[in-house]
Amino acid sequence: MRGDKYIASLLIIVLLLPSLMVLFWTGPVYAVSGLDNLESNSSFLSVLKGLVALFILNKIIGNGDSASAEPPQEDDPTPIDNGDNNSEDNVVIEEPGDNEDSSYSDQKDNSSTDETATDWTEMEVTSMTSAEAEMLQLLNQERTQRGLEPLQVDLRLVQVARAKSQNMIDEDYFAHQSPTLGSPFDMMQALNISYDFAGENIAGAGTVARAHKHLMESPGHRENILRPRFTHVGIGIIEGGPYGMMFSQEFIDK
Repeated sequence: MRGDKYIASLLIIVLLLPSLMVLFWTGPVYAVSGLDNLESNSSFLSVLKGLVALFILNKIIGNGDSASAEPPQEDDPTPIDNGDNNSEDNVVIEEPGDNEDSSYSDQKDNSSTDETATDWTEMEVTSMTSAEAEMLQLLNQERTQRGLEPLQVDLRLVQVARAKSQNMIDEDYFAHQSPTLGSPFDMMQALNISYDFAGENIAGAGTVARAHKHLMESPGHRENILRPRFTHVGIGIIEGGPYGMMFSQEFIDK
């Protein structure tokens, strides 16, 4: 850009030099020789032409500068999934699948289970993690603020939820139907969990608060969280995956 300005300055000098020579050198000669005003006007016009040329050249340079200058940088309001777990919007949720009534689940054939499907059933769950307890508190705050009964923890549902979250990370998928464990209702039946009605929420996010926020903003997930019919819940939070943590919420009524 500086080189362009130097060239432009040189061009300006070249354009103005003849006009200045005419003005300062020929002016006195014209006066001594007694030439008429026509020649004086000619020298004036030469200077005027030089000034016009200077103005036009300056405009061209100005436009070039404005065209080549970089536009001011602004914060991009569009969230980008770049794998950074600190990103405020690096969250994914899956629309809740169909909730299941026990009259349908009782008709399922659970005889075809592979070794992968049975490993998780041996998991021992004696309490919730601090992250799971934090999410439970958020769920029950939403319910009690609306006059609903708080959800009770069922550790068998916690076992289902943890296994589901871990399975989504290990098998690299994000859906209610697991390629190896089946549906969440298959998993509940594998632990002989009885219910009249059941549902599942899943999410991926960097923090509990972000996951909860996005679940509450989704009508289907919000409905599960605030469904008066549900009485018990299991929450499974596993660190890992592309979003930082994987979340599963398993709801039933008793």
